[in-house]
Amino acid sequence: MNYKVNEKVIHKTGGVCIINDIKVLNYGSGDVRYFCLIPYIVDSSNQEQVIYVPEDHANDLMRPILSFAEAKDLIEVIKSIQPIWYSSMKERKEKFSALLHTGKLQDICLVLKSLYAQQRKLALENRSLTFSDYDYLNKLKKNLEQELSLSLCLPLDEIENRIKNSL
Repeated sequence: MNYKVNEKVIHKTGGVCIINDIKVLNYGSGDVRYFCLIPYIVDSSNQEQVIYVPEDHANDLMRPILSFAEAKDLIEVIKSIQPIWYSSMKERKEKFSALLHTGKLQDICLVLKSLYAQQRKLALENRSLTFSDYDYLNKLKKNLEQELSLSLCLPLDEIENRIKNSL
């Protein structure tokens, strides 16, 4: 994939980013080209954050944002995903981490929908998710909302409602 400066991309852990620059850097093993990514939406948690992605690993660590049609299709796919749950925190962390590391949107949405379903179930019992599950849920939700907002040219609050309705 040929990425360019000012292109919006999805970084595997950084969410929606903009390619701010392409630099050649040497960290001791020779000159390497890096994509310099900055968060698309800047807040107090990511101010002045720059993510350096080596060009030869770019396809493993980032991807283009969804097209309008892909984003609409994804919202429909989310509706059909059946949530899964592992009662063992260790097993859940391993299984969910494995799904997230595939980088596939359907796998990411499966984890998101599973966490959301568990959160709703626990709320009926006046309980809540563990901190790590809650953190996962919020990060995944934020990244998906930002990407769909860009792809569908809709405000974040409208995307949030569409996702909630799909979950």
